[in-house]
Amino acid sequence: ELRPLLVPASAPPDQLRETFEKYGVCVVTDVLSPQECALMEQIWLQDLLQVLDEAKIPDAGVAGQVQALKERGAKAWPKDWDDFFGTRGMAPTYGLPHGGFAWAARLHPAASSYTHQQNLWSLAVRRVFANLFEATEGDLAVGLDNVFWASAEQPGSDFNKEWLHVDQNHCTGMTWTCAQGVLYIWPSESESSSTTVVWPGSHKAPYDQLMQDPSAYSNGKRKSGQSVRLNQLQNPALQAELLAAAQKGCRRMPCPAGSLLLWDSRVIHQGWRGGPRLAQP
Repeated sequence: ELRPLLVPASAPPDQLRETFEKYGVCVVTDVLSPQECALMEQIWLQDLLQVLDEAKIPDAGVAGQVQALKERGAKAWPKDWDDFFGTRGMAPTYGLPHGGFAWAARLHPAASSYTHQQNLWSLAVRRVFANLFEATEGDLAVGLDNVFWASAEQPGSDFNKEWLHVDQNHCTGMTWTCAQGVLYIWPSESESSSTTVVWPGSHKAPYDQLMQDPSAYSNGKRKSGQSVRLNQLQNPALQAELLAAAQKGCRRMPCPAGSLLLWDSRVIHQGWRGGPRLAQP
């Protein structure tokens, strides 16, 4: 099922565009090499260490955990410490949305010692988006999303609350093609990994159906009304039809380390929490 969605970073631009147009989602592989993923993980470790105030370490047990983190890397971050950042599988606090890791993934050098390597990454990621939109790299803008983070100790899950949605509402007047992406540093190939759930092909007929619901019209009256959720649809028959089809069509995406998951903002999707994740949307 995954094979048709895989596009090597070295593939011709036409292959990327054709896959994206047909399925509304693709996984661009080998955007980062294993060595580059390891360096990105090191940058994230430095961000995490800056969160910790070693002058306020309460006891020897915590001191040992901090030392293990320094010696073994980000995978030694205790899962209980994830609560520092909230409970949504992201790192929105302590300045981490503007940390070295986030900006490295967003295409900009964040630290002088990493500048040359990050310039190489920025070319790779920018090239994917430029090829997708048949644009020059200089025409691209960058988003400011939170880091997706769940420690290596986080257990998997066989259940998540349903919150399937789209992030583009044509009723607002925004009808041009929009793409979202997540750069995966840790893989999400295990069944016990946090990842993104997508419904390939839902950017076509299912999306057109979704746009006929009164909730799309009412949300479309607001500039911020891009999100339309299936569990908030006002037409019961349409809601039941789309939810039943989504249950059959949705898939958790197994993304290799160093890959870039792309999806059309009209695609019905949601996050899946349960297990580790280190990635940047």
